[in-house]
Amino acid sequence: MIKLSLLTIALFASMSVQAAYVIKIPMDKEAVSFKQYYDNVGVDPNENNNSATDPSCEIKNGDFAPFSGQLLKVSKEENFKCVVDFIVPKSVFDAECNSNYLKANAELWDMMRSKGVDGVSSFGYFGECSA
Repeated sequence: MIKLSLLTIALFASMSVQAAYVIKIPMDKEAVSFKQYYDNVGVDPNENNNSATDPSCEIKNGDFAPFSGQLLKVSKEENFKCVVDFIVPKSVFDAECNSNYLKANAELWDMMRSKGVDGVSSFGYFGECSA
């Protein structure tokens, strides 16, 4: 009985240590569809969707170039005139990867506000933390 208890404690201790690790599982790309957003990466959404923009919404895909990001979509939503979907590099904008992420994020959000953005539908990270 004592051996079983020690084994159980050791098992739980090893499981808590393992919780700090990330396990990457290969996925079938066909099983998850990002088509809605990622088909137009690199295409200026304003050129294809003029009805969704407002004259005060001046954001363009090129505005994300200094941040190594991509503007995926510009739209109007209830009570918002300029709503964006975008992706940026994880290594720069995620707190997990970059201790200076607050400055990078502040610069990105300041740029978007200066271009008339008043809402974000979605944003995402691409890439991984730099080694």
